[in-house]
Amino acid sequence: MGKKGFTLIEIITVIIIIGIILTIAVPAVSSYILKSRKTNYSGTISAYVETIKGEYDMGEFGDYIDDSELMIVPIKIIKLEKGESDSSPFGKYDFDKSYVLIKSNTYTNDYYVTFVDSADYGVSNVKIDNVSSETIDKVNSREITDITSYFSCNGKEYEFNNNIFTYDGKNYITCDYRIYKDENSACYNSLPVLVMCEQ
Repeated sequence: MGKKGFTLIEIITVIIIIGIILTIAVPAVSSYILKSRKTNYSGTISAYVETIKGEYDMGEFGDYIDDSELMIVPIKIIKLEKGESDSSPFGKYDFDKSYVLIKSNTYTNDYYVTFVDSADYGVSNVKIDNVSSETIDKVNSREITDITSYFSCNGKEYEFNNNIFTYDGKNYITCDYRIYKDENSACYNSLPVLVMCEQ
């Protein structure tokens, strides 16, 4: 008995069907992976903020701020329960531009997040209540404030630079800093928690 092979038409038909399936499946899978990464990113941001809320409430950043002040907490100094993470699902965090801003409102505090990574994914000045996988997107990292511009290091102490930080239409300058957890980390392994006072 002779063996029957596939005809050229059958092979071309199979290739076309596989091509159609891949054309439909690849974008769907890519979209699912991207959404999953964004969901993971927003969950990590929430974990950072929950840790910062707890530390602030327990006085780990020193005295509470008043209504005319802002507190900027760099995420570099925060260690999550699962360990320190220096990367988002897209790339390494830009620690000089990733921070949580605390604004006191008499009886409560508002928390705003600015996170950016090496792939320019993140959020810029978004209230934590509004952070979700939909808000994680490409950002223009050149337009995000570099918090290291508000201080410089001299020996083991920070010195304030007179740069103006604009927030909600008001101008603030650095008026205090707090060393979180490790007092020996100033200028070397860490960034300070900055207190900004309204001008």
